[in-house]
Amino acid sequence: MRESPDIESHSPPPVLERAIFGFMASHVLFAADDLGVLDLLAQGEAFESTALATKLSVSEEALDRLLTALVGMELLTRDGGGYRMPPQIRPFLSRSHGLYCGGLFPLLKHFSMRTFMHLGDALVDGAPQWKKVLPGEGAAPFDLIYQDAGALERFAQAMWSLGYQAATELVRPLALERGGHLVDLGGGSGSFAVAALQQWPALTADVFDRPAMESTVARQRDAHGLGSRLGFVGGDFFQSGLPRADLYALGFILSDWTDAQSLPLLRAIHSALAPGGQILILERLFNEQRTGPLPTALMDLCMLLETGGKHRSAAQYHALLRQAGFSPGPVHHSSYEKHMVVGIKA
Repeated sequence: MRESPDIESHSPPPVLERAIFGFMASHVLFAADDLGVLDLLAQGEAFESTALATKLSVSEEALDRLLTALVGMELLTRDGGGYRMPPQIRPFLSRSHGLYCGGLFPLLKHFSMRTFMHLGDALVDGAPQWKKVLPGEGAAPFDLIYQDAGALERFAQAMWSLGYQAATELVRPLALERGGHLVDLGGGSGSFAVAALQQWPALTADVFDRPAMESTVARQRDAHGLGSRLGFVGGDFFQSGLPRADLYALGFILSDWTDAQSLPLLRAIHSALAPGGQILILERLFNEQRTGPLPTALMDLCMLLETGGKHRSAAQYHALLRQAGFSPGPVHHSSYEKHMVVGIKA
C-alpha cells in the first residue's frame, strides 16, 4: 500500500494560536470558576462529567464541552477515572487556598475585558477608555467601585489575592526589629500591613484608604488577631493630609497614575516621613530592556485603558523617587508578580 506523503501543516504556530483564541480561554476559565467546578476539582478528586453535572445542576453535554476546553488549556487532564486537576494548578484555583488567584477574575471579566474592546481608540488618542464602559456621568472608576458595596468587596478580594502572599516575602528584608509606624497608603484590605505586622511584632500600622474600606480592614485585623496594632485612617490621599510615619507602603498605587500625577503624592509622602524613613513601592516591574514580563506588558495596556497610568521598570521608579527628594534604595523581588522598590528620606 502506497504511503501518503507528509502533509505540511499550515496551522498558525501555537504562540499565535494562543494569542488568537486567548479571549475565549479567559471566558472558559472565568465561567468554570463561577460555576465552582474548578474549586471542586482543585481538592484533588477525579470526577466524571455526569457526576459533575449532577452535582452542579448543569447540562452534562455543555459541561463536557467546557471541561474538554480546560483539558486543551492544560488546566485539567482526562483519563479513565474522569477529569482531574494537576497538583501544580490546584493551589491557584482552590478558593480556600492562600494562593487562589480567582479574586481577580470578576474585575477582569466585568471591567477590564470591556475596556480592552476600545484598545484601538486608546492607540489613537492615548487616553483612558473607561467612560465608554462605566455608567454615570463624570464618575471615575474608583469612585464607582467605592460607591457599590458588591464591587468594593470584589475589588478588595482581588487586591488581597494579588498582594498578600508576595507581601509575606517582601516584608522580610525590612529589618524592623525596633518597630516603628507603617502607613499602608491606599492599602485596601491591608494585605501589606497585615504581613508586615505578622513579621515584625514591634511594628504598628495604619491602612489609609477611603472610609468605605474601614469595615474590610477591621475584618482582616480581627481575623489575624492584630488588635490595636492595626488602625485605619479614612481619606483621599490626593486631597487629605498624610499622617506622620516611619514607613509608607504603596501597593499597586503609582501604576494607576502618570509621572506628573505621581510626583505630588511622592513629595507629600516625603514630607510626612520621619528623617531616615522609607517609602516602599510595591508594583509589577518591567525588566530594564522592557521586553517583558508578558503579564506586566498586558497590565500596562490595562492601565492605559482604565486609569491612564503605567507600569515602570525599577530604574524608572528610582528616577521618580529622585525627583521627589528620595535617595533610591534596594530593589527586592518576590516569587510573585509584585516586587518592591525602596526609597529613603535622607
